[in-house]
Amino acid sequence: KTWVVFSGHSDFCDDSSLQKSMHILSMVVYSIACLLGVTGNGLVIWITGFKMKKTVNSVWFLNLAIADFIFTFFLPLSIAYTALGFHWPFGKLLCKLNSTIAFLNMFASVFLLTVISMDRCVSVAFPVWSHNHRSPELAARIAVGTWVLALLLSSPYLVFRDTMLSSRNSTSCYNNFTSGDKSCLHLHWVHLQPAAHLHIANHREIFFLGLTRLSWQLIFTGVPPDGKAGAIACGCTGGVWLHQHFVCPEEKRREGRAISQVPGN
Repeated sequence: KTWVVFSGHSDFCDDSSLQKSMHILSMVVYSIACLLGVTGNGLVIWITGFKMKKTVNSVWFLNLAIADFIFTFFLPLSIAYTALGFHWPFGKLLCKLNSTIAFLNMFASVFLLTVISMDRCVSVAFPVWSHNHRSPELAARIAVGTWVLALLLSSPYLVFRDTMLSSRNSTSCYNNFTSGDKSCLHLHWVHLQPAAHLHIANHREIFFLGLTRLSWQLIFTGVPPDGKAGAIACGCTGGVWLHQHFVCPEEKRREGRAISQVPGN
């Protein structure tokens, strides 16, 4: 190991190598999640959509699987973005779509899980009413409503997400609030977003939530848990912490450099 005279430089080298290792680890985890997510959720969609009798529960799990399938299908873009040193070569349209899909998955998943909890509560608290009114058709209409609401809350990314070519010939995909019209929309958007959005500000963290849910869906399809769900949940929690401390800072610095080069900043 090469030592530098100044301790500050030595710490910088250590942090840089650690961040590089975290980037590699994140790409490996993203790749595994993409493979398992696309195949696993595709299997759930096929079973619940074409093989199972249409019930309220099958409608819930079908929509959850669709949300996760769409998200994991777009994961290769994030893998390539990390592999290229956070250079975005896919253009502005895919930059907008990638972020929109990520947050669409988050909102749709949270809303669907909330609806499932409410459905269980109503079934227990009002069994007679639930037996007479609970139907797959009503569940399908509620699922459509959750998708519309999720799309509404994630749609601002179609407006604010932008690309910027830096002086290092590297393109960043970031939130651009510099335009006057966008600034006015930004004020309204911040007030519309729930507290969960402010905490989960990076789509990589949503990936870990999706991975936790993937284990739940595998259990639903008949795979014996044997403690796997708990192990995956613990691993996801640790992954979020590692990503927040070692991967996110590099992305934030690159976005900051891109924003600083926008005229007017």
